[in-house]
Amino acid sequence: MIYRFGMMLAALLGMQVPDVTHADPMAGCKTLRISGNPEFAPWSWQDGGELRGASIRIAEQVAEANGVKLNVRFTGPLKRNIALLRGGELDLLVALPKTSKRETFIRFTEFYAVDEVVLVKRWDAALSYVNWDDMRNLTIATTRGNSWGEFLDAFLEKEATVYQVPGLDNVMRMVLVGRADFGLHRYYSVLPLMESRPTGSGFPCCITT
Repeated sequence: MIYRFGMMLAALLGMQVPDVTHADPMAGCKTLRISGNPEFAPWSWQDGGELRGASIRIAEQVAEANGVKLNVRFTGPLKRNIALLRGGELDLLVALPKTSKRETFIRFTEFYAVDEVVLVKRWDAALSYVNWDDMRNLTIATTRGNSWGEFLDAFLEKEATVYQVPGLDNVMRMVLVGRADFGLHRYYSVLPLMESRPTGSGFPCCITT
């Protein structure tokens, strides 16, 4: 079931603050340049030209405890941020799921949060979900640049048609208008959208079992 998988995914591969690739990213540092995924509320999101979120606040507390200042930057989409980190133009990224590919050039800290992977569908859609096999040959909408765990990423690439779009609102819109069977994202990102809009009229509902 997607809910149980999500808990395991987050426990093993989930929300982390990555360090730079040096032996000790805090040693000798006075200021660290930090950014994150601008489309990953409540952990990190774009607010005008600034980056906000729970992950930013956690990083600020860690930096303060180590006597380091943070230069929080909004530097664009996640894919660009990873490239900036790899090129040494950023020192930290927050709320970045760990993958073996990313581990080749990023060092991750311990986990600080759990956020399940969930599916959303239209209320009136005749779709059921028990396990991954129920996503075979379907259309899945998700946000660009994100990883949902290496095993699930590989499964979807092989067994489903995946559309990567900018922003969770666009994921929801694709589900709502019938361009995607399921939307795929994280529970705490989806939750505010579910709570702020009335049910019915085809608006997506969250599947956690």
